[in-house]
Amino acid sequence: MDKHISALLYDYDCVIVPELGGFVCNYSPAKVHPVQHTFSPPSKQVTFNGNLKSNDGLLANHIARTEKRTFAEASLYIKQFVRNTDSELNKGRKVVIEEVGTLFLDVERNIQFEPDSSVNYLTDSFGLGSFRSQAIQREGVSQRIEKEFKDRVIRPVKDPVPGRVRVRRIVAAAVLVPLIFVSIWIPLKTDLLKNVNFSALNPFAGKETPLYKPAAETLPLLTAAAFAKKAGILQLSPDRIIVVRESTARPDATEVKNSTVQSQVQSLSKGTFYIVGGCFEVFDNALRFASSMKQKGYSGIILEKGLGRLSPVCYSSFNSREEALKELEKIQAGTDPNAWLLAY
Repeated sequence: MDKHISALLYDYDCVIVPELGGFVCNYSPAKVHPVQHTFSPPSKQVTFNGNLKSNDGLLANHIARTEKRTFAEASLYIKQFVRNTDSELNKGRKVVIEEVGTLFLDVERNIQFEPDSSVNYLTDSFGLGSFRSQAIQREGVSQRIEKEFKDRVIRPVKDPVPGRVRVRRIVAAAVLVPLIFVSIWIPLKTDLLKNVNFSALNPFAGKETPLYKPAAETLPLLTAAAFAKKAGILQLSPDRIIVVRESTARPDATEVKNSTVQSQVQSLSKGTFYIVGGCFEVFDNALRFASSMKQKGYSGIILEKGLGRLSPVCYSSFNSREEALKELEKIQAGTDPNAWLLAY
């Protein structure tokens, strides 16, 4: 019976032994054992199904044809094999079917099957056997890259036209050198970088807030010559002393409402020498000019209008001509070179 079942498994995927069970073949792909490094070809894996007990006639026809028996004799032969197998299994023995596998009963009295792995029933794998190979040493990415570039020789690229490249370099140098010189010389010799705040280019440096400095106010003052012309005085002494006669000085009433300002306005006093810084037609301008004099430490005297309707503003006044001239020289040398002396 063993050879008949084994022969049918090469051509059929299921061989049923009536009243015993069926042997079923399932395709199994090639396998690689990860530890033993064994390669097995594709095969048919044989299993046993105890529920397949109906007689399909395949096994009986094969026995009748190969052994020249009738179908009835072949069927009786199969029944005798089944009775013997059941008897052996009930005695706790294993029944070996050559080149197919081994049948035995488990603890629960169920038939179990252990296939014979030495036989491959897949005809497509005929001639292919299992073999063992050495472990494959796979290289990592870094090792492959290192191996690829290890023996590579870097050859310098030769310039096909070296003379042409040298000419280009000479031309480039001839153009760049003057440009670099000009770009350095222009900022140094001009005011191009005068207003550039280089400290602002440093992101870690603190920025100082510049203080607001108001523009200096220029008042429309009159010099000695302009005053003499405006007042109708034609003679101007060489030492820039203007002498005003009593008939010329006709003071106009200067309306001053503020008592503090009124103390700054004085009338011409006989025998007095005044060092004048300027004369103004607008009285407010005279006040501002007198205030700037006081900030510098001078008296800041404002004379009443009358000389050409002008208000002279004086640094100080003296009763002596010599003292007045000496102070005038100091003021002309330091504070105001256009100062002059007014005598009454």
